[in-house]
Amino acid sequence: MNRPDVLVREHDDIDVFLTACARLLHENVLQLEAAASRVSELVLVGARPDPGLVVALQAFDRLKQAFEALSHALAVYGRHCGAPHEDRQRYVLETVDQICLADLRERMLDHIAPALPESPVAECEQMEMDVEF
Repeated sequence: MNRPDVLVREHDDIDVFLTACARLLHENVLQLEAAASRVSELVLVGARPDPGLVVALQAFDRLKQAFEALSHALAVYGRHCGAPHEDRQRYVLETVDQICLADLRERMLDHIAPALPESPVAECEQMEMDVEF
């Protein structure tokens, strides 16, 4: 059985690890989707469902979308891990820019911005301030 830490050392690159994480995350998303669908079927059979329950099921769907987006981001960034160090910040920002959910993209930027030499959040705020109507 291959352990992830052994796999990373053998290849001496994190792209294998990130790709594996992306795949596992995606597999878990599919399981979450199947479970949520089954719950929806059970609830929606027969009488009119409670509105609170419908909102809760929509929250499950939103979580599924967020997990899918994170899985995709991990896979995309994993393909760029072998790039030279000076290109990695660009790849991080390009990967985050591809996250389809605006709320998730903004939260990701909030978490990574302090670690980047130039904060993308500050750049965006500066660009907004420079625009005149």
